[in-house]
Amino acid sequence: MLCASRACLQAHGTPRSLDALQEHDCIEHDCIRYRFVFTGRVESWALRQPGGDSSPRIPETFVFNNSEAVTHAARAGFGIAQFEELRIRPELDAATLRPFLREHSLERGALWLVWPQARRTPPKVKALGDFLARLVEESEAGAC
Repeated sequence: MLCASRACLQAHGTPRSLDALQEHDCIEHDCIRYRFVFTGRVESWALRQPGGDSSPRIPETFVFNNSEAVTHAARAGFGIAQFEELRIRPELDAATLRPFLREHSLERGALWLVWPQARRTPPKVKALGDFLARLVEESEAGAC
């Protein structure tokens, strides 16, 4: 979900549409982005567009390769960031971050297992991945 601090939204206004965040229209809103450490790629924001259009080009005002830094920057009022709801539940409960444009949020998946690239996946990592996949399948089937 897209979130920003109360101070940020009071200073710059709450965006009313995705168009207000697009690179060419974004004058008032700074955007905080995450860069993947191993690939150097900036994470794209998962946003649902009307009519199924492709995701808008979001500015990269501030870019961090640490998710905690993204959270701290958003909480400090540096700008808007996109988060997984579970990750920032404490900030939402304390109202230090406020969600907006929730109708444009997309789910990417509930769980990611990430490990460094290797020629062969270690058996322990493979076993953990298989276990987590079974756990997710069971929870989706209502077994958990």
